[in-house]
Amino acid sequence: MPPREQLLEGYAEQVPSRHRVGFTKLIRATEGTLKKRIALCLVIAAVLVACAVPPAPSVGPTRWRTVLVTALGTAVPGTVEVVSDKFTFDGRIHAHATLIAETSVIPSNPTLTFKWFNAGKLVHERSGQQPIASSPYYLVHALPGSVVGVGTARVELYLDGRLIASRDFTVSER
Repeated sequence: MPPREQLLEGYAEQVPSRHRVGFTKLIRATEGTLKKRIALCLVIAAVLVACAVPPAPSVGPTRWRTVLVTALGTAVPGTVEVVSDKFTFDGRIHAHATLIAETSVIPSNPTLTFKWFNAGKLVHERSGQQPIASSPYYLVHALPGSVVGVGTARVELYLDGRLIASRDFTVSER
């Protein structure tokens, strides 16, 4: 006897004798439909499970850790001669920024903006798109002390309009 027939006979034995013939005929008659129903249930269960699993996170922009220093000397990105927070009216102030990726670098052309302030008042702004494809990324912007003016000053760096670093310094007459 084939395994399917044995299974049906096993079920049939559990059914009282007066219903055995009808039960066996019912099982055989609905066998194809039963397989279709089970298959449909499995498909529905698979769809529900697939919907319940959250989608993979989308790849977002690179997250950067930024180091911003003010320095005397060179305007070569990545080369800082003398870090300082004291400058003169006649000298040049170099703002050196190092962007270090905290996530995988996704090449992009963000807008980087340097804003220079004296006593809280904006005195100079420079903005431009920069192609960034690797880490670390070096950026430098220099201004004469005469543009900033004498007093307590600050330089801020923005990435796509979001403040990512700032540095306070002073400019004296001499």
